[in-house]
Amino acid sequence: AHLRSRSQSLPSLRRRCRTFRFTTNFLSATCRAHLIIGAAMVFTLLVASLFSTITVDDLHSHYADIFRTGNRNAASHLWASWILAQAHQLSSADLERLFSGFCPVSGSPVNPSEYNSFHYKLRSLVPGAEHASGIMHHCCAPCVCDTHDMIWADTKTVSLASGSAALTFAVIGDPCKHASALERTFTDPFSGSETTLGATAPEVQCNANGKLKGATYSDHSAVIIGLLGAAPALNTPRPSEPTPGRVTTVGSQSFQDSREYAGFCASRASQGYNSGMGMIFRQVAQISPLEAPGIASTIGGSATSTKISESSRCRTLLPGARIAKIDDLVKSEPVMIFGMRHSRCLAAASERLEGAGACFQLEGWDRHDDPLWLYMQCLHPNEFVNGMMMHSYVYIGGQYVGNGFALLESAMSSAELTTKLTAASVRLTCGRDCDALATPQDLTQLAAMKREPLALLGWSGCPCTNIVRSRFESVGACYVQKVWADDTAPLYKYLQCVHGQHHHSFVFVGGNFVGDGFEFEEGRLPERPFGQMLDRAGAQRMCQRRGDENLFRQPLKSCTQSNDGSTTGWTRTGSCNWDPSDSGYHEVCVAMSDEFLKQSARHDANDLSSVVQSGGHWCICAWAWASAVQRDPQAYEGITLECERTNHKLRDVYEEHISTGADLRSPSGASYKAKAALDAVDRLCPPRNASTSAAAVGDGKLGEGTAAPVVTPTRQHMPALIFLAMLVVAVWMGLGSGRAHCFVVEQTNSHERLASERGVEEDKLGYYDSGGESGAECTHDSRAKAKCRAQIRAVPATPETKAVAF
Repeated sequence: AHLRSRSQSLPSLRRRCRTFRFTTNFLSATCRAHLIIGAAMVFTLLVASLFSTITVDDLHSHYADIFRTGNRNAASHLWASWILAQAHQLSSADLERLFSGFCPVSGSPVNPSEYNSFHYKLRSLVPGAEHASGIMHHCCAPCVCDTHDMIWADTKTVSLASGSAALTFAVIGDPCKHASALERTFTDPFSGSETTLGATAPEVQCNANGKLKGATYSDHSAVIIGLLGAAPALNTPRPSEPTPGRVTTVGSQSFQDSREYAGFCASRASQGYNSGMGMIFRQVAQISPLEAPGIASTIGGSATSTKISESSRCRTLLPGARIAKIDDLVKSEPVMIFGMRHSRCLAAASERLEGAGACFQLEGWDRHDDPLWLYMQCLHPNEFVNGMMMHSYVYIGGQYVGNGFALLESAMSSAELTTKLTAASVRLTCGRDCDALATPQDLTQLAAMKREPLALLGWSGCPCTNIVRSRFESVGACYVQKVWADDTAPLYKYLQCVHGQHHHSFVFVGGNFVGDGFEFEEGRLPERPFGQMLDRAGAQRMCQRRGDENLFRQPLKSCTQSNDGSTTGWTRTGSCNWDPSDSGYHEVCVAMSDEFLKQSARHDANDLSSVVQSGGHWCICAWAWASAVQRDPQAYEGITLECERTNHKLRDVYEEHISTGADLRSPSGASYKAKAALDAVDRLCPPRNASTSAAAVGDGKLGEGTAAPVVTPTRQHMPALIFLAMLVVAVWMGLGSGRAHCFVVEQTNSHERLASERGVEEDKLGYYDSGGESGAECTHDSRAKAKCRAQIRAVPATPETKAVAF
């Protein structure tokens, strides 16, 4: 305004400019000091970073370097070796912190917290030390079970920044002692298909020396896969009411007591380890199982054993009176079974004996760390089937027969079993009354289903049920089905009584029982005989499966979006597709929240923080949505249900549980109601035939009167926040840097003359021709240039003159 004002004289402007320059030049000296101080601070930070410790995030950033195939299954020895290679520059605390950044069982990256921290008392390889206690971190609850069953403790001296230290590590046996086992086939409990460790754990490789490639070995030649972190002693007795997910605090440390998971682990074992890593880690760990010092691998385990081993080591595991009672039971009972209740091998033995009407005595346990089971394992250390440690031990006539699967018809013929039972004088008066287990209505329904060409009845928790579903749907075969969410339904128990408790699904073709779903694997039943079976039964093939649809019965949209860091979905396709092998029903697409991540890890042993952050999209399980609804009926712990990206089969899952009165269960064993979860779905995503306009539905957001979830800054916002802070600092420093500029604009027809008259260097002048066809750049900094050009252009010029600024 001053420059344009004709009432303001040029001398006055110059006086003002000189005063302004004096002031700003004084300030610019201060700003230059700021620049120097700022540069020094940046330099200090850079130098400090060169000598700072390695963080868990740094560890995770090397994932691709550590796992060259991108697959970390059962390959935690590579995490361990990478960390130990850096140990010389780490403190003991830093080393422990890095080891908390991954799961020793699965190899999954972990963001350590009290919700994935577990206190253990593991068997030790150190002579004279039966056990070692410590803390380890896991990605999920099933890894707790595998740790108790498969992992031991051993020592190793490590060179740290402060000197050498003897530390206690989590270890397994070297699988490369029997390298051929890596190519041995086993059954995947999720898909029911045959596979090998070479295919599922490609980083588990043997080198030319017969050692595990990339492994670091402990003092007693075991493979290091983790570290037992410092932990307080747990002098309290075993929890009387185990609660998986409960956090225990001792002094300044908070963690979960792994003993709380005994019941959960027993249930998982009975279901064939169909959660967590499944069989992969267990297969690797059992190739070369570890044994306590001084215990020979030949103790027990022989089918010809006639008496219980007198090993002094085994007899230290139980009181003498208890061992005497066990000896007496084996000698006095014609058929004596020791086993974990609900385990498959125990069910197989019970079903075979009950089918023969044989009476038997059972001494059972429920916890994976029960002293009786530890004692039986010591007596029979070689009881493994397909890499799995067995949970039952059968004696007939005082002789050890084997685990429960030894009584299956495929292992022992009817004639052989009858001979053994007769020789032991076993009473055959303990037959079963199966009809008493089911109601008349159940039996009527079963009869009606068996009149159909194809009928399936089964428990949803068994992969076998989904195997046959998938096989029928692959050819469009029409079938009737009844699938239970729990394995306690009366008709289900009736079918197990009639056809065997080792079955968890029951398939009828043409009215005849043909086995469970595992019989329909392509490896067991190729395409041609499968088709012939359907034809003989008269099954129609007109029930083609429709494409996946969302909650509005429209084509399902992808859950993963462009700004998400990882791909979601049961099969990692990005969509919450229905898949027959998905027993957890990962069909709920949500925008994630910090609150849900924290609560799900705490209450459900479901730590998703390594795969999704707040604001990201993820396909969560049906039980997980129910958990958020039950814990926070108003805001759902901040997660947002994506209606167009959630599978419509979610409603079927909830309705199935409602009809059978079954709860949904999380990995920790927590129960959640299906009705409340379904009601919340219908409120947020009403079916299209509801009396709600399309414009009012579909976003899954909270409506009026509902508390909105609080959004807090999280790690996903950090880059933006850091950038903003840097921008503010840059602007602040930039505003105070260099000389301040005052512009005085005159009209002149001689650029050079004006410079001479005003005592200004010519290159400090900027000008602009009135015609706008040519001009010289102002030589001030970028902001001054823009201001200079703008002010020059604002001054009217004639063809004879130029507007010049200085």
